[in-house]
Amino acid sequence: MKSMGQTSAIARIYRDYNGMIRRYLQVNLRSREDAEDLLQETFVRFQKHQAAADIDKPKNFLFTIARNLMIDRKRHQKVSEVDPAQEIDELMDPLSSVERLAAAEEHFGVLCDAVASLPPQCRRVFILRKFYQLSHKEIADQLAISVSTVEKHLALGLARCKAYLDEKQ
Repeated sequence: MKSMGQTSAIARIYRDYNGMIRRYLQVNLRSREDAEDLLQETFVRFQKHQAAADIDKPKNFLFTIARNLMIDRKRHQKVSEVDPAQEIDELMDPLSSVERLAAAEEHFGVLCDAVASLPPQCRRVFILRKFYQLSHKEIADQLAISVSTVEKHLALGLARCKAYLDEKQ
């Protein structure tokens, strides 16, 4: 049971940090109702902590509770967004997901062939940009070529890969 000193300390903490936690939740959740729900839950969980009044940094603890509650809320929303009808269709027709996977693998194989058909320097530039996501400057430095040459190789690589893919489909 909480003593009178702990109760007044918790009331002081609530008074001091209520506004900050509310604003933090409203900004991140963009819903006043959700923010109010989580604000109340934050302080309930804080109060349930046996030594809530003795915590050195109650502000940090409150923000941690609020952040964790928001994460839990987001996870719950993602789970509830799953379309049960789609899940049932996939369970009833497992072949369709296998077929999609096979088609994706086949498309990836054709893409790899397209990249492999590029001239060597063009292929290096294309791979560094599209797969390693290096900037034009980083590619130019790594291959000891100008940025303009990198741009020309990328344009050529994109055009040839597109033509290759169009031909194979």
